[in-house]
Amino acid sequence: METPQSSMFGVPNSVYGLVAFGMLNMFSIVLMAGGVVRRWLWRLVQLGITGAMAGVAYLIFESAFRLHTICPWCFGVWLTTIAMFWAVTVHNLREGVFGYPHRRLGRHIIKRVEQCPGDLLAAGYVLVFSVLLIKFWYYWKTLL
Repeated sequence: METPQSSMFGVPNSVYGLVAFGMLNMFSIVLMAGGVVRRWLWRLVQLGITGAMAGVAYLIFESAFRLHTICPWCFGVWLTTIAMFWAVTVHNLREGVFGYPHRRLGRHIIKRVEQCPGDLLAAGYVLVFSVLLIKFWYYWKTLL
């Protein structure tokens, strides 16, 4: 928490997380209560979770390659954010929130994403675990 990576614009990352997770929790409650959410709000949620995913990718890189440490709390946030990103993205693709692509490749990619959403989540997790396993192998091998 004392490194430059622990805050953005002078505000600790944990404050951003509390606000973002609070908003997503309220959004989830509205959905579970049967609320109808307009397309513009789904787009806004996609924008926010995509930004969070970019931030997580940056923080994974910084933790592994610059700080050489793994924060357990951060690790949990990484895994949660990856899952939320794919959940929102797959929903938006299925519902056509951003419209339907007219090109053959775009339709093919969306069809594959819709058919195998768990595979994308697993791939994200495998990527994170692989980076941490390889980068910190010197430590993991002492536990074997």
